[in-house]
Amino acid sequence: NLVHYFSARPLVGTTQGSNFFDPQNTGQLVRLQDTNGDGVAEKTILYDGAIAGNKLSGSIGGIRAIDDYLFVNTLDRISVFQQGADFSANSLAFKGSLDFSFPANRYQASSALAVRPTGTQQFELFFNLGATVNNLATPSGSISIAGQNGIALATTTLTGDSIYKLPISIGSNLTVGTPTLVATGLRNAAALGFDKTTGDLYIGENGIDSITNTALYQSLTVDELNKLTLAQLESSDVKNFGFPAYGEKYGSPGVFVNGAGEDVSPNSIFTDPLTTFQPISNPKPGSESTGFATLAFAPRD
Repeated sequence: NLVHYFSARPLVGTTQGSNFFDPQNTGQLVRLQDTNGDGVAEKTILYDGAIAGNKLSGSIGGIRAIDDYLFVNTLDRISVFQQGADFSANSLAFKGSLDFSFPANRYQASSALAVRPTGTQQFELFFNLGATVNNLATPSGSISIAGQNGIALATTTLTGDSIYKLPISIGSNLTVGTPTLVATGLRNAAALGFDKTTGDLYIGENGIDSITNTALYQSLTVDELNKLTLAQLESSDVKNFGFPAYGEKYGSPGVFVNGAGEDVSPNSIFTDPLTTFQPISNPKPGSESTGFATLAFAPRD
């Protein structure tokens, strides 16, 4: 997971472990920079979650930076760091965390982040909550978030299959407000990114996995690229993207199904995606090649 953290200083989040979903994994935040001009980037570990007492457990799903602050998502936690005067080894200071509580044996967690400024030393952090069951809506009240390790946020119950925004202020301390629901009907909004020109939020959503033969690793519904415009982000009208009641069937363009695999009719109450991702013609069983991981924007010219 890569983020351009200040000019000419790309920062990479790596996960140490044999399985990405293992909660015993630890993460590292690493700076890559060619310091001697030989064309090869040298590695400097800015924060090592494996060191006793450090707090970066779990697999790194998303990284975002703003001002001197870095937000790192490790599925069950969002950790906040502040950069010191330089980028030397172990120079990131841990400032606190936002910890999630999910139901046991949850299917998805939280893996995506986006951040935007809203004023002087003020900004909003956007994060996703994936479905705790592959093809069903997450039970109401089954997910919560709380501030830990120096961040004050009382335990707050959240809605699953959704995106939230969280106001944050930077002063002598880092303070957070109350999470606000932005969008629902998203099985796993695994990628979030802002268009800096328009302020629109783009969302990469992972579709429902197979419910009949999980060994095939094929989807029931397709992955989607969705969008919330700047105006929609500011509106109290929360958009619903359809999960689990409505989604385009994987391998069958124009056919829509619900989480049980039953055919359904198009429904205008749901917000349509910008585009969907269907497989190539006649894919081999088990050869599914879908699954958003991240989003990035590049200039056209």
